[in-house]
Amino acid sequence: MGSVRGLLKSWGPARLGYQVLRGLLRRVKTRFSLEQWKRWKCDMFFPIRNFLLCGKPISVKVSGISFLLAPKGSTAAGIWSGLYFQRKELEFILETLEAGMTFLDIGANSGLFTIPAAKKIAHGKIYAFEPYTWTFQVLQENIRLNDLNLSNVTLVRTALGDYIGEAVLQVNAPGKDGLNTLGKPTHPHCQVIGEETVPITTLDAFIETEGISKVDVMKVDVEGAELLVFRGCRKLLQGKEAPLILYKSRTFNTAGFGYHPVEITWLLQEYGYYLFVLDEETGHVAPFKPDRGYDIEVVAVKPEHPCFGKLQGEV
Repeated sequence: MGSVRGLLKSWGPARLGYQVLRGLLRRVKTRFSLEQWKRWKCDMFFPIRNFLLCGKPISVKVSGISFLLAPKGSTAAGIWSGLYFQRKELEFILETLEAGMTFLDIGANSGLFTIPAAKKIAHGKIYAFEPYTWTFQVLQENIRLNDLNLSNVTLVRTALGDYIGEAVLQVNAPGKDGLNTLGKPTHPHCQVIGEETVPITTLDAFIETEGISKVDVMKVDVEGAELLVFRGCRKLLQGKEAPLILYKSRTFNTAGFGYHPVEITWLLQEYGYYLFVLDEETGHVAPFKPDRGYDIEVVAVKPEHPCFGKLQGEV
């Protein structure tokens, strides 16, 4: 932050703009709740920040890994404003990944999980799936920003589901790209402004085509389409070497596809998975219990996975 202030103070117009911005931020912050303040900062002041700093990338550090994000889209805006940052989920994934592993980032958005994962397992393999054209371009830009080796990172512009063909993606307003969905727009903050026809395939078909021998870890965040993704990789998930999965369970998202998240738990348990809950505030892992509800972060793992013993030991 000190270097940013020094840059702004070295140029007159930017110095004035910076002072005005600080004054506005202080005034707004005193008049609203913390949540309202963060949303204002995200929606109103993030574009001003980008204008004053000429699109300077956002610096992020998680679990000792530093990386950059272009100041575009909901991920960068959420981190900068403090509105939303999947820190504990990202820390969990980074702690789980080990050298030589294969990681699938399904619903990669602009690369919050893909980029640090690629830095953590330089000799492993990462596949990042993002269907929306604009967000995929931001993902590509972030890969370049971080000088990542494309020999171990594969970017795939496709949705994943339970069939092969095309699908219609509901596209949200700028800054809400993380809410794009293949289902009905049922997220409370959705602001759909259009549609985009995108390719869709099953994970089992992709793995066969690419000749992937093993998948160790998966992160799945696809705005309610999680059940469709899991239906489309039965072969992968039924095997004894099935991957550990971190997925987002939200009733207001699955409603857009006409199912309840309990159907995901039934399916994964049928495959032989044990379910745990990752606390988004503390990072603590606890056994899944239906009485705590279904709006949670779920870790699914089989006893044969090398991380199973560690998870049981944390409980």
